[in-house]
Amino acid sequence: MAKITSQIPAQRFETIRDQIGVILTLELAAQTEAASFNVWSERFIPFDTSELDAINVLFDNASYENHNPKDRDGEDQYFIDILVNAKHTGNTKAKKGDTIARKKVSRVAGIVAYILSSAEYYTLGFVPGIIGSRWVSDIVVGVISDQDATHTAAARVTFKVKAREIVGDLTGVLLTEINSQVKLNETDKGFLYELIT
Repeated sequence: MAKITSQIPAQRFETIRDQIGVILTLELAAQTEAASFNVWSERFIPFDTSELDAINVLFDNASYENHNPKDRDGEDQYFIDILVNAKHTGNTKAKKGDTIARKKVSRVAGIVAYILSSAEYYTLGFVPGIIGSRWVSDIVVGVISDQDATHTAAARVTFKVKAREIVGDLTGVLLTEINSQVKLNETDKGFLYELIT
């Protein structure tokens, strides 16, 4: 017979990933340069250019130390992938689609890094004590392709979070009121964060 008789709840690395999506959905909607972005969670179906601009929040890995029967310290790594496309608006270099796309994706990567690094989100909306620290470790920008005069550029923001993962006596994880403003919808292409209006 099973010795664990209760349902195992979502692990902290899962709830942190979901909270990153909620935070980005709320904050990007308030930023003029990034308000058009849809935020996805764990999407693996490739984006069509008609779906851009888009952000995809992915859990990459977790490493643990200081194990005991009740909890362990985790360092979780998340990727926030940003995809944009742009068309040529003229013949000068500044008006070429590839230049426009790279500048836009770089700008939005900076906005994402700023949001996740801001003091307002030091605990990522969790009660104090769950998040030990969090930081943006890398931003990488690249060009994916040019398709039908639409140039696509991508950036990856790597975000790391130190958090205590509970193993025994699992209890719910308290979040602030931030979750009441965003819902996670299941689509045929993955999970999409949407503002509740």
